[in-house]
Amino acid sequence: MNEFRRLKLGTNFDNAMIASLARVDIAVVNLFELQTGYVDYNTVMTICSVLDCSFFDMFPGLQHLSLVPVAEASDDQDEGDDLDDLVIEIFEEPANRPLLIQHGLDPDIRPWFAHVHMKSGNDRRYRLSSVECERLQGELTSADTNDGYLVFFADCQSVIIKRSSLSNIRFTNSLSYAPFSTDERGLAMTLISSSFARPIETGVVPDRPVEDGGHGQPLLALISRARENAPLQPFIRLPEDGDIRFTNIEEFEVIEIPIGLTVAGFYDDEEVVEDSEEIDLKTVEAAGSA
Repeated sequence: MNEFRRLKLGTNFDNAMIASLARVDIAVVNLFELQTGYVDYNTVMTICSVLDCSFFDMFPGLQHLSLVPVAEASDDQDEGDDLDDLVIEIFEEPANRPLLIQHGLDPDIRPWFAHVHMKSGNDRRYRLSSVECERLQGELTSADTNDGYLVFFADCQSVIIKRSSLSNIRFTNSLSYAPFSTDERGLAMTLISSSFARPIETGVVPDRPVEDGGHGQPLLALISRARENAPLQPFIRLPEDGDIRFTNIEEFEVIEIPIGLTVAGFYDDEEVVEDSEEIDLKTVEAAGSA
C-alpha cells in the first residue's frame, strides 16, 4: 500500500540512514518497509521529507481523499510546503479512518500511550497505535475473567501482561516514556517480576524456523499461547550464543519481546529485509497489518 521501496531506490539511502535522518528507530523503518502495522502521522511525514517526496507520492492510493486536487494544491502553495494541510484534513475526516488503516496508517494524529500499573507496584509505559489502543480497551471492557493474559504490540515489541497481576491501565495522549531502542534492547527480552526490584533484560538469539536450519520459534509460541489465554509453559527455552538456557516464567508479571526476536532476518542487512515476506502483525501479536 505504500511506495517506500520504490521511492528509496531513487536515493542512496539504506534503512539505517533513513532511520537516522528521520530520528526514529530502525525497527520502525523496517516495519514501514514491510508494510506492517500502523505508522503514525509524524513519522510518515518525516520519512517523506527524508526521501524528498510528498505524502501522496508515498500513498498514491489516497489522493482521491483530498478535497483539493493534489496538483492544483501544489501549484498554489509556497515552495517547501509538502501539502501538510491537505494531509491533516484527510486524517481528521472520520469517514477516512478505514482506508487509512488499510494503508497501514494510524488514523489518529494524536499519540497514544498506555501507563500500566501492577499490583506489586511495578510500572511500565508504552506508546501504541490508536488502533491497538481501541482493541485493548475493548478487550478490557468485555473481559469476564481475571485469568489469562493481555497481549498487545507497542514500541516495536509484543507485550504480555498477566491479568491477575494487573492493577490498572491508563490510556493517555501525553506521557513521558523511554522509546524503544534497537541498539539497547533489540536482542533482549525484558522480564518484570514482583520478586525483583528492577526489570531483567536477557539477551536472546532470534527465533528461526527449524526447517531453515534454526532452533525453532519458542518466543513466537509463547506469544501465541498467551494470546489464546492458554496456560503458558512453566519454562521457556531461550537460545543464547552457543548455549541453551531455560527460564521459569510463571512468576513474571510482564514479558516484553522485541519484534526482531520473532521475525527471522529482521535485523539482518537490508537485502534480507527487502526479500522477506510481508509480516502479518497478528503472527507476532499485534493489532493487525496493512
